[in-house]
Amino acid sequence: MFCNAEAFVRAVLLLATTLCLHLIWTPPYNAAANERVLVPTGHRLHRNVDAIMMFNLRVVPFPLLGRIFFWTVAIGESLQNLTSLFGPPSGHHTALNIPLPVFTLLCIVVIIGCAIRHASYRALGRLFTFELAKRSQHKLVTTGPFAYVRHPAYAGWFIMLVGIAPLFLGWPLHVLPNVVGIPLLMYVYGMMGVISTSFALRMEFEDRLLREQFGDEWERWRKQVPNKLVPYVI
Repeated sequence: MFCNAEAFVRAVLLLATTLCLHLIWTPPYNAAANERVLVPTGHRLHRNVDAIMMFNLRVVPFPLLGRIFFWTVAIGESLQNLTSLFGPPSGHHTALNIPLPVFTLLCIVVIIGCAIRHASYRALGRLFTFELAKRSQHKLVTTGPFAYVRHPAYAGWFIMLVGIAPLFLGWPLHVLPNVVGIPLLMYVYGMMGVISTSFALRMEFEDRLLREQFGDEWERWRKQVPNKLVPYVI
């Protein structure tokens, strides 16, 4: 049985983490179709991956489903956690079985990733879109997190994934019937993989696009900020 303080800490940490994910999973700006020009990519794999991601952004829509999924898991975990004050936990919720120090570290990792991605949203302002796009009146942003790496929003995403998997993605198999939990988990893991692959492919293409558009200005920035994701590393 968790002590009162531990149960409360777990609930607060998980709900705070989910709030951060909610903010990051919400598009900061919804530009009208005539305000942006979608940029096709020449790489076949990139085109296919981006097509899958765009379908899930516009038709499914994945960002809304993601927010619902995270809040469902967080509220379920937190309620289960708090009921442990009155008896032993059922063991169905995998995050409850993570030792508190590791649980805390995972939440902090997700929050750090969210903070980096949110700082990128703020630095880009209305230039940011979930789609790969070149906006009218586009400008080269080199401030905020872009002063340290060239693709901080993607860095934030990959950091978030480290904590998301153990905190949230075991829930469908342990709580839902297999006929629901297995397809749901396959879809979530599949979309995480699609998004991560798209981001990895986008970095090279975006660098080339910005170099073509901004020329010497981009080259100066690249020399000042040589790393894509992690300062002094990669």
